[in-house]
Amino acid sequence: MLLKQTWQYLPAQIIAPAVQIISVLVWAHLLPLEEVGKVTLVVAMQDVLFAGLFMWWSHFALRFLPRFATQEQRRGFLDTELTALAGSSVLQLLIMLIVSHFYFHEPPTPLFYVSVTAFVLVRSLSTYLAERARADVRILLYTTLQAAFPALGLLLSIIVCFYVSASAEYVLLATMLPQLAGVVMVVLVTDIGRGGARPDKAMLKSAFAFGLPLTVGSMLAVVALNAPRFIVDRMLGIAATGIFAVSYGLGIRASSFAVMLVTAGAYPLAVRKMEEEGLEAAYRQLSANMILVALTVAPVACGLIGINTSVIRIFLPETMWETAYVLLPLSTLCGLFRYLRSHTTDQVFLIRSKPRYVTMIATIDLVLAVSLTFVGLSLFGLWGAVLGPLVTAALTWATSLLITQIRFGFPFPGSVVLRIIAAAVIMMLVVLELPTTESPLVLAGQVGLGCVIYIAVLALFFPTYCAVVLRRLRAKLLTPKEVQK
Repeated sequence: MLLKQTWQYLPAQIIAPAVQIISVLVWAHLLPLEEVGKVTLVVAMQDVLFAGLFMWWSHFALRFLPRFATQEQRRGFLDTELTALAGSSVLQLLIMLIVSHFYFHEPPTPLFYVSVTAFVLVRSLSTYLAERARADVRILLYTTLQAAFPALGLLLSIIVCFYVSASAEYVLLATMLPQLAGVVMVVLVTDIGRGGARPDKAMLKSAFAFGLPLTVGSMLAVVALNAPRFIVDRMLGIAATGIFAVSYGLGIRASSFAVMLVTAGAYPLAVRKMEEEGLEAAYRQLSANMILVALTVAPVACGLIGINTSVIRIFLPETMWETAYVLLPLSTLCGLFRYLRSHTTDQVFLIRSKPRYVTMIATIDLVLAVSLTFVGLSLFGLWGAVLGPLVTAALTWATSLLITQIRFGFPFPGSVVLRIIAAAVIMMLVVLELPTTESPLVLAGQVGLGCVIYIAVLALFFPTYCAVVLRRLRAKLLTPKEVQK
């Protein structure tokens, strides 16, 4: 079931992060550094506001929507959902208007106000609606929201940069318009927004009780992840933010890309196991999820470190090379540890309905990340800003892992995960010995070689499992007559 859902969600999980990574590269080449800084800061603000204002209801819907099965229960959910979304949207607009006015160095123009607030609101609604589609297991709708409309937004933003204006305002507007069309489409083809104005107070209370600790935890985690961008902006200026944000964003997105390949259908499946079969079945599912996450994120993170120099020379402007040589591998590792936690051990707390542990760990994450970012930036310059999030991501993942085992008895598949990571590290060490190239074709060949090495080492580390897979594959390839022999 996990592999089936993983394959069904795969198009969205490939296209969506790929669009985000390509967007960062496009901005680096088409926009002035100051405009790159503005766009990345607005995206970071949207992440923080979504975590603070929408995440409480989003987590509640993703965890408990399967319980609202009857028509009457669904109606109560829809009524409450409409109230939650309306209130969150109004608050987000007000906060973003205030932040836009006071944060940026230059006085914002009317167009800047419109583009920033519209982008933030539409992107938040689109993100929530995608999560809602995931909770309903509407995979095509999820794929459309996550992949198709953001890809159209990227295409439109490129056209706008060439033919209208290479500025943050126009890029944000161009990115937002297709996503707005996606929001309208979802409202028309689903029951979202069909509720009345009489929310279920008991449901709202339950949503707050479950979602508020998660909201605090998610917001703290998002702030910790994005804090280096704002600290660099305050200490070194918006142009330095543009340089930093590109390499930092690429590393984080690369790890996110690997994790999201296999996690879209994983958590809802664990939730259903919990509801239908109990805790032991849910734990088995979460263990399988963790192994699948490790199988994908470890080689992507380690492989990117191995081909770091070639990637920078091929895809980034020369003005960013010097900083990116150190920033990119460090930010990739940061993303590796952070997404391992959020998509593995954090889900144990959610399954057990103990979200306060997520909040506690996220608080430690934020305090340490901000403090160490200031220290790293002061001691080592621009690339030192990534040290805070990297160190705290590793520490908080290890801490959450210990808590899930000691406090909740979760059977972490440590031996399997460690062997997977070891295989990825061996592959990385081999790839590091390959010559630096500025040819995309040669780079693709090196990536292919890395994949072969990784698979070969995995086969050595897991001989029994590989033998079973080979026997099953051989049985499928053989004719019935040959099987009988």
